[in-house]
Amino acid sequence: MTPQYKAKGGEILDAEDGRQCAKEEVIHLIIQKNYWEEKATELADVVWDVLGFDVGEHSSSNCHVQTAINALRDMERIIDKWKTAEQRAEKAEKDLAATRIEAAEILHNKQAKIEVLKTAECDAVRKLRGLLEDALPHISCTTKEQSDLVTEIGKALYEEKDQ
Repeated sequence: MTPQYKAKGGEILDAEDGRQCAKEEVIHLIIQKNYWEEKATELADVVWDVLGFDVGEHSSSNCHVQTAINALRDMERIIDKWKTAEQRAEKAEKDLAATRIEAAEILHNKQAKIEVLKTAECDAVRKLRGLLEDALPHISCTTKEQSDLVTEIGKALYEEKDQ
């Protein structure tokens, strides 16, 4: 019996045709291997060009394609760290904005309280002035110093009214 070879399509070939078919398949596989090796080298070169990672030359101790893959993974980790840092920065900005709003509210409340105190102070001064104006004609002075003091108070009260 002569040796037979089963081709890809399922067809049965004799030994000579089988050898020729196997030779063509090997040649096709070598062409495919070379094509994909070129594509892998191209990818490694692009990683070098775009990302600046030196993937080195292909050798028995360095697979430049694996080095390119590792470089891409490193870049992925770096991007994740940037995203995390960016999220933290956005949160810090929001917190700062909230703190500024809170500080503005506190300042506004303090200013409102100061205005209330100023108004109360003005009211107290007006009431005191009214009391002094009412009391001045009724004060009897026994000494010159008392008389001078009452005169000065009267002058001050009337000068403020004229202004």
